[in-house]
Amino acid sequence: RALPKPLYLKHKLSSTTPYLHIGHSSPLIFKVNLPEFPDKIAIPVRVSGKALEITIVQAGSEHSIHETITASSDRHVIDLPRSVRKGGELQISFSSSEQDPEKMPQLLWSERNPIYHAENEQAGTIIKTGSPILDFEFYRIEKYYAFLSLLSIPLAFLAYSRERFFYPFLIFLGLSVTLLSILLWQQDYSHHFGHWDADSYGLYASKLASYATHPESRKDLSEWFASYPHAHTFLFPVIIAPFVILGLPSQFVYLTLSSLSSFLTVLVIWNLQADIPRTPDRLGFHHDIGVG
Repeated sequence: RALPKPLYLKHKLSSTTPYLHIGHSSPLIFKVNLPEFPDKIAIPVRVSGKALEITIVQAGSEHSIHETITASSDRHVIDLPRSVRKGGELQISFSSSEQDPEKMPQLLWSERNPIYHAENEQAGTIIKTGSPILDFEFYRIEKYYAFLSLLSIPLAFLAYSRERFFYPFLIFLGLSVTLLSILLWQQDYSHHFGHWDADSYGLYASKLASYATHPESRKDLSEWFASYPHAHTFLFPVIIAPFVILGLPSQFVYLTLSSLSSFLTVLVIWNLQADIPRTPDRLGFHHDIGVG
């Protein structure tokens, strides 16, 4: 089943992230059209005075959900009924009877618009830029597939005692690790958009390419290199940089070289195992298990 996209492709939170005040005369109505309704909504809020009232209405549902938040919460989670599975318009209203501006409830606010069609209206005025930051969580039956990886435990004992089970065990273990990785990625993707540039090596390579081709920018780039946490592992970005200078996309080069490196590693290990004597080592493990 296709994964629902997160509400925002990217947003960064910091101590300067703005908050929107919700008071007696400034309620907020947030409407968004979704291809699939979430099962939970997490809302970061600040409440120091009177409570924040939240009302959620799903298109096609006869019921509305009412929540009262009386204290600040990094992730106030609201469960939505699973009776309505298809998407449509989701309306979330925020209100409070607080009149003191210093004590009004505050919603964490994103300066970026959602990727879906959305509309914000506060006190009768349409807000065209930004929206409240919300995390949509989706129930997925696929997460229970992770328990299949437990079968690798009895297979490991069989592989140890019977040589013919070694290769099935190795294949099953690899599939289990892949499955767990995909499930963890799905869980994270429902909150944040994934990127294709792990540790920003592609960005690092692009900076190196600019350093080589644009002398006027070297001072600023040197400051960036000094603050980059992975600047000490520069071999791979140095290999990518010449391809970037030639005009190839850094992400394409990064993914291609990463895949080639993985296959070359498998070939090296395969060649090494041919030279290992086919006798148990001092711990009693067969050489195939050690290679695996």
